[in-house]
Amino acid sequence: MAKKDNTAKLPLFDEMFPKDQWGNGEWQNEPDTFEFEYRGIKCEGLRNMLGAWCGYLILDRNNPLHKTYAPENEEFMNIDLECHGGVTYAGYDKTKDIYRIGFDCSHYGDYLPTTAAQKGFMTDMIKMYNKRHETMPIIDKPIDEVWKDIQDKWPYIGTYRNLEFVKEQLRGMIDQILGKE
Repeated sequence: MAKKDNTAKLPLFDEMFPKDQWGNGEWQNEPDTFEFEYRGIKCEGLRNMLGAWCGYLILDRNNPLHKTYAPENEEFMNIDLECHGGVTYAGYDKTKDIYRIGFDCSHYGDYLPTTAAQKGFMTDMIKMYNKRHETMPIIDKPIDEVWKDIQDKWPYIGTYRNLEFVKEQLRGMIDQILGKE
């Protein structure tokens, strides 16, 4: 008899913040993943849990660059490629037997598509808390004032880095690598 999994499961992020709650923006007309090849190197992109793009170079064992950029190489963590925010990921995917080198668009000054959904979620959480703790509310001013304060300090009100931006960054990374070889 199979053992029952009693582990509590958190909802998937896209269940918490469905794309139709992200508000209007070009992300509504973009896919959530993509793949392409440039100069013989595979590239892929996917959205992270904040709705922002992450872009990756894909190096399989047949790619001659995998020896230079593979984790068993001592220089693996010293990857010196210019891209948006710098290289933020370098790792091996055992399930696909590939190496990924990538970056994300969730840095200070990057607009996160889920901001509108997060605002709604946090507003609901504050209201729920305040209702349960009427004698000692967590926030004692109107929600709109709270959000104005947050937006004045919020680091993710900025520029949305779109699909074409990510593809351009990936092509630039490849041009740097092939220029070095």
